[in-house]
Amino acid sequence: MTHKIEAVWKKTTPELEKEIIEFWVSEKALPNEAAAAQRIKQAVCIGRNDEGKLIAVCTVQAKLVPRLRQLLYNYRTFVAAAHRDSKLVYPMAIQARLILQEYTHSLPQPECIGILIEFENKGLGTAWRAATNEETKLNFFGFSQKGFEMRVSYFDNVDLQTPAQVKAAIKATGALVPTAPARRRQGGGQGGQGGQRR
Repeated sequence: MTHKIEAVWKKTTPELEKEIIEFWVSEKALPNEAAAAQRIKQAVCIGRNDEGKLIAVCTVQAKLVPRLRQLLYNYRTFVAAAHRDSKLVYPMAIQARLILQEYTHSLPQPECIGILIEFENKGLGTAWRAATNEETKLNFFGFSQKGFEMRVSYFDNVDLQTPAQVKAAIKATGALVPTAPARRRQGGGQGGQGGQRR
């Protein structure tokens, strides 16, 4: 069975948006049409089977990565349950990176300097044991707070953002900005030094 990947970044039509929303809801990728409609403008590329049926969609959202103090596109792919063995994840990641890199080079100032993928499917992390992957240009980046393996790929010929550029990009893109985890009190709880009230 053959598959076709189509670039849709910044050029979705109302008809395609309706098709993607119905796909997400029918496959239970998102809970309802309202949630799907909020994500539709984040679509980068789609996958179709040889009959032209929509079977996969990848999306991105600008996100501040605290350890880098830079913005990256947080990348997600959803493949229809009946096509999970199609191996579409890899070529779609390659295509999406190229699409976003070309888009980034067209901007006067980059929104993001690369892409970040969190392998929620543990099978992907198991399959990729090399620290770097030459084909996808994805490099090992540690583990998320949820324990999922993360990979990062920086766009070619893109400089690091200054703090002022990061701030402007967050405002322009509505980027996700993770909140810092609450710090634990030293000596908290019953007993222990410093735990007594005065």
